[in-house]
Amino acid sequence: MNKLFSFILAGTAALFSCSATCFAQDFIIDVRSPAEYESGHAENSINIVFSDIVKGVTENDIKKDDTIYVYCLSGKRAERAKNSLNNAGYQNVINLGGYEDAVVYFKEHPVK
Repeated sequence: MNKLFSFILAGTAALFSCSATCFAQDFIIDVRSPAEYESGHAENSINIVFSDIVKGVTENDIKKDDTIYVYCLSGKRAERAKNSLNNAGYQNVINLGGYEDAVVYFKEHPVK
């Protein structure tokens, strides 16, 4: 009985010691306009216009410990989106630059 209790206690402790990042997800966000997104976008990406980025990630239930990849056409809007997200407490934000850069990146580093 003591072994069973110890096993349950150890398992519970391990579960609670796991940081939130154990359950973190990766998100790919195209911050271009809907028309630009429709003309072509990275696989598995979602479209959130850069000016609505904080509202958009909240509406999509993206957590502050998730990894967020952002891209646009040249990287400028993505950088603004990254800064807005950082200021809102999202620290795992990666600016991939432009659309073509993002496509190449995800061919080499697939995200599920």
